[in-house]
Parts: sequence; structure tokens; C-alpha cells
Amino acid sequence: MEDLGFALDADYVENQKYFMDDDEIPEVVIWLESHDDSRLWLPLFENFKKFKFTFKPASIFPAPDGKSSNGCSRLLTLLDKGQFKLSKYQAFCLDSDFKFTSSIADDFKGSVNSDPHIFWTLVHSKENIYLNPKLVDKIISHLTGIPTNNLSQNSEAVFQNISKHVYAPFSKILYLEAVFWGSGSQTLDAFKSSFKAALDKLKQKPSTENIEFSGCAHWTSFESKLSDLNTQLNSFLTDQSISESYERYQLKLLELGITPLNIYFFIRGHDWNDIVKELSCKRLEFHKKFRIGEISTTAPNNASEKIAEYVKSFGSFSTTLSARPPEYDGVPFFDRTIAQIAHTYS
Repeated sequence: MEDLGFALDADYVENQKYFMDDDEIPEVVIWLESHDDSRLWLPLFENFKKFKFTFKPASIFPAPDGKSSNGCSRLLTLLDKGQFKLSKYQAFCLDSDFKFTSSIADDFKGSVNSDPHIFWTLVHSKENIYLNPKLVDKIISHLTGIPTNNLSQNSEAVFQNISKHVYAPFSKILYLEAVFWGSGSQTLDAFKSSFKAALDKLKQKPSTENIEFSGCAHWTSFESKLSDLNTQLNSFLTDQSISESYERYQLKLLELGITPLNIYFFIRGHDWNDIVKELSCKRLEFHKKFRIGEISTTAPNNASEKIAEYVKSFGSFSTTLSARPPEYDGVPFFDRTIAQIAHTYS
């Protein structure tokens, strides 16, 4: 079915049984936002032996408009135009972005496609799943040679501390994403830029074994920027007479299970990716320098050669992360999607 010469249609895929040999396995086409997404989704399908799964990026769909692009909006637009007929044999796997958190707001005027053959991340995007703190610790352990249970600080504690501090302003930004859904807002864009600027303060932290909080000037600056942003957000909600609506939204977040400890899973994936990689690399840099010091002390005669050999063997965080399969355990809400996939294809 790879080279049909015409657009894949669910009717064709559904009716493949009429022209398949008895021993052939039916094919399921899974459409992704981009080729890179297969790293997240492929492992979730590979154990279902009743079907042959083929993963295709949005950019290769031969649509009548002649356009070729990746992304969630591209696939959903083609679906709305009738270019796709979703079924058990043709499905989407997509980042939720802010759809999941926006859809619960009283003020949400948009819609989220609930077709059972669209599998959503629910958390913001694939980066939030890739950067599961359990996997981050395993990567740090692998690169430093320190067992995960012997690391002096675990990533979940770091992420949760950041999460608690961003909760007040970020939950308001999530609410405003729902309020301004589909219409755009320069005010919201400004709030989001200020939020990213606060996060970026964490990138300035020095290379240390542990990510320091109290007594750290960069952390204090991070807190200060968040406090200023929260004050601005409160004033805006009051001016727009939507403070009470936000309070109802906040209660819905908590009822849904989105709390100060896990709201970081809903930060824009690219922004969270930058922060986690930077902080992890700073921890790794500390261990690298410590090991270089040990080599200099224990092998003074050929230290340069030994150090060069060690540095060459020390892999990068990003490369190691890309080479590892995702860890799904511990990612909130995504377990619902995993169960949905299993229910469809078991």
C-alpha cells in the first residue's frame, strides 16, 4: 500500500479485506504531525500483532490544494475538508497543545475533535513526555556512571519545585488561552513572552551538582518575574471582569488532576525542552569537571591524554535522549491515550 499512486482513503483501507490474501495482515495508517513523532508513538503500537502499522508525516499527504506541510493544524484542516475519513484503519496521533486545558473553560468558544481515532498527548506536546523526569534521571545516571538512586538530586523534585512556583501565573495564562481561542490576543502574547522570560532566568544558573533554589540570585530573579507577571494577570482579569470565571476554571483544573505539582506538563513543549536540557546539562557539566579533576590528581603523568579520552566518551544529553525510547510511566493523563490505543487495537 506504500505506492498506490492516489491519496489514501479510509474506504480503500477499510475494504482491503476484499482483495487481500487470507494470510495477509491488514494495514493501519497512522498520520503524524512530523516524522520525528514516530519516536513517541511507534512503541505504543508495535505489540499489537493483528495489524501492520505504517506511520506517515502530514507533509506527504497528497492533498488537492497542492500544499505540503507538517503539523496538527494541517491534518485537522484536511480532516475538516473531507480529505481524511478516520477509522480503525486510518488514525491521527497529535499533540494536544492547549486544547485539553482550554476545553474545560466556561469561556471556551472553540471545539476539540473527539473522534476516537484521534489519539492526543493530552499534556501539551511530545516534548513534555520525552522529558519524563524518570528518563531524565536515567540519562544523567548513564552519562555520569552514578546509579539513579545515588544521584544527590532527582529531576522530579526540581521539576515540581519549578511547577509550584509557576502555577499561579501559568494557570491564568492557560485560562486566557481558552478565552482568546482562535481570535488571537496581543495581550496574551505579551503575557506568554513574560512567562518565557521568567523561565529563561533559570538558564543562567551555574553548573552545580544540584539545582539550587534558596539563596540563588537567578532563582530569586525567576521568582520576582513570576510575581510581577501574576500581579499583571490579576489586574487584567479584574479589568475584564473575568476573575470569577478564572476561579471556576482553576477549580476545574484541580478536579481534572492538574495541580501545582504537575502543571509543568502543560508548559509549551519547546519552552520546557529548553529549560530541562539546560538545567540537566549544567548538572552534567559539574560531574564532568569533577571527574576531570580526579583524573588530573590520579594520573598526573598522562592526564591530558586521559582527560581527552574521557571528554570524547562523555555523550551529550540531547543525543542520549534522542537515542532512548520514551518512558510513559509517570506522565499524567497520557495513560488514558495509551488505554484508548489498546482498546482500539487489542
